[in-house]
Amino acid sequence: MGSKLSKGNPIHGEQLHFCRPCTEVIHPHVGCNNFSYLCFQSGFISAFKAYGTLFLFSTLIKTKFRPKLEDLVLKTLPTIIRSCLFLGVVSGVFPLLVCLWSKTGNHSGPSFFGIPFIAAVAGIAIEKSSRRTELAVYVANQAIELYYHMLVSRGLIPPIRHGREILFTLSFSVLVYFHKHHRHLLPGSVNSLLKVIIGVENNMDIIEKHVSRFYFWYKQHMPEFIECLFSEDENTSSHRLCKHSYGCKTYAFVGFLKAFLLGLAIKASFVFFPAIVLNPKNFFSGFASNLYKVLGKSTLQFALFWGIMSGGPRGTECLLRYIRGVDDGVNSVIAGFVGGLGVVFFSSIELAMYIASKAVETLFYFAVERKITKSRKHGEILLFAFCTASLFYASAYEPHNLRESYFSWLLKASRGHWAHFFDAFTPVRLEAGVPDIQAYNNWYKNFATNVVKQYIPEEQMQKYYSK
Repeated sequence: MGSKLSKGNPIHGEQLHFCRPCTEVIHPHVGCNNFSYLCFQSGFISAFKAYGTLFLFSTLIKTKFRPKLEDLVLKTLPTIIRSCLFLGVVSGVFPLLVCLWSKTGNHSGPSFFGIPFIAAVAGIAIEKSSRRTELAVYVANQAIELYYHMLVSRGLIPPIRHGREILFTLSFSVLVYFHKHHRHLLPGSVNSLLKVIIGVENNMDIIEKHVSRFYFWYKQHMPEFIECLFSEDENTSSHRLCKHSYGCKTYAFVGFLKAFLLGLAIKASFVFFPAIVLNPKNFFSGFASNLYKVLGKSTLQFALFWGIMSGGPRGTECLLRYIRGVDDGVNSVIAGFVGGLGVVFFSSIELAMYIASKAVETLFYFAVERKITKSRKHGEILLFAFCTASLFYASAYEPHNLRESYFSWLLKASRGHWAHFFDAFTPVRLEAGVPDIQAYNNWYKNFATNVVKQYIPEEQMQKYYSK
């Protein structure tokens, strides 16, 4: 912890060395095999908490909260255990290989890259084939962001202003186009989400039906100066190319209102649900403070973000049908771009990268269908392994370029074991040279030190890492 940072460029070809053996700095209280088992156990338990909740909730939704015991035992439970083994194997194989690697004397970047690659292949091979693509896409969007920061830190490309907003808007435009014209190519989760947000023109969902009824009822009680803006009623006809059952202005506004209310409900659930589950005794005493959080500015911005994503594409597409007289993919692309502008109210790098990864995945399936490219056998395994190795490499050699949430997740999922590896690796990292040393210094001081302290006691840090 007390090591001073040395400036320099990355030297990946030289042989770099741990200052002390792994049994002294990485796992001073247990042997290599026991440490590997502890890491496996930590990964398995962390995965069980996450996947257990996710798969159980998914089963309840599919069975309309009437699951059969037989399905839970024979289908859901084996799926949970398999996914837990996947993360457990990655967590257990990686430290074992690190211990072997630390004894070789060659601690350069390329030699280290192969360790997480092997661990990732061993783990993903256990996972169900239907989930491998989803996992590969998840780590790929993390890796793309990582490589962008790596290029910026080396001065190879300039930082892109409002990059996440531009990325989200363009990606959402792509997804809206495919939702309208090639829905079978969209990933199932994205297709379901867009059905809720944008809807299907000739098939209103139950939420939209209730919202439209409320809208037409409330419209009768509007003041006259407002009612003139919403002159359409239930019998107003739409454009000849439109498939919705009522007027275009109403169709767009109802879509906005439905998504806006959904955004409010989601934000409220994020506040009240944890309070009910984690602290039910103090729910009513803390109700006022929770309500204040829900009614804050951030909630309104989140709801507007949802509303524009729904009402924007609807209104724009109807308007373009009037102007152009055709209904084609150009309308959908422009409509999706307008809907994506809602990101100005709620900007998130995680959301932008997720939407971008789904857009890239959809474009890949489109290219395969049109025979522009071919689907490679076991390509998702190689993609997952390469991206995971990239993330692990960055966490060791240039962690300031890694997304902070991912670094925190590594510490949490390993139950603190990653903190020992991170600190033991500091001399190797500094000897190799850290790109953009000033950014690393700031990251180390303002973020890394605080999160590592949560897992390594102060006296242990001084004993093993201060020299």
